[in-house]
Amino acid sequence: MISVDWWIWILGGIALLSIDILLVNVYFLMWFGLSAVVIGCVAAAFEPSLPMTIILWTLLSLVFVVVWIKKIKPYYAVRLMTQATTELPGNTGIVTRMNDNGGQIRLQTPIGGRVLWECHPVELAIGERVMVQSLDEQGMVFVKKT
Repeated sequence: MISVDWWIWILGGIALLSIDILLVNVYFLMWFGLSAVVIGCVAAAFEPSLPMTIILWTLLSLVFVVVWIKKIKPYYAVRLMTQATTELPGNTGIVTRMNDNGGQIRLQTPIGGRVLWECHPVELAIGERVMVQSLDEQGMVFVKKT
């Protein structure tokens, strides 16, 4: 019977968690990493075969991703928008991109874990300093020159 040591699953899970948290920060690899850690604990207790651990890891990853997309992510998005609505006005940033459809500003301090925000089209040049006035329902900010 082919098997993989339990600690390999746990190290692989920790690696995926680290990559997601430190580099990607989109909370997607986290679920695969968490699944691998859980499978590592199961493998330490029951010593299933390699095909069984891969099947269990796949199913557990799918469950975690579906729960994230259906239950947790919508709540997270609402919480982020609520936080941004109260904390964004008055913050300053620099225009990083501007065109007819709008632009993008980089804030000095992150709000809700983000420093880049889309803004409504106004006559601004790249590199200009702006102040956030408000946030609309789509998550785009209204800015003015400072």
